[in-house]
Amino acid sequence: MIAKTTVKPTARLVEVFSAIQGEGLNVGIRQIFIRFGLGDLRCDFCGRTQIWNAPSPCKIERSLGLLDFEIYSNPIPPAMLIKWIEKQNLSSLHDNISLTTGKALFHTPFLAQLLPGV
Repeated sequence: MIAKTTVKPTARLVEVFSAIQGEGLNVGIRQIFIRFGLGDLRCDFCGRTQIWNAPSPCKIERSLGLLDFEIYSNPIPPAMLIKWIEKQNLSSLHDNISLTTGKALFHTPFLAQLLPGV
């Protein structure tokens, strides 16, 4: 009999923080930004070369807008990110979440667990 193993999904993140959206349809709206690593297109406009390889540490903002980050080791499990989002959104300050840089869809199993939870 072959033992069935289950691999829990994770994602390699660069940083997670709260900010005001500065472009697009949601300009001026407070959002939670989840910056993914592992972009493969090497876009010139991105200017964030650290996402290409996804650094081993992930920075998660501790206090809204204060740029004080806690450092966690990558990869990050969905439950940890859900807990952080819930903590930061206690007073319903955020209208939505921005999945940014890298390729979020490289992390489809992670997103399948994350998004229903937030």
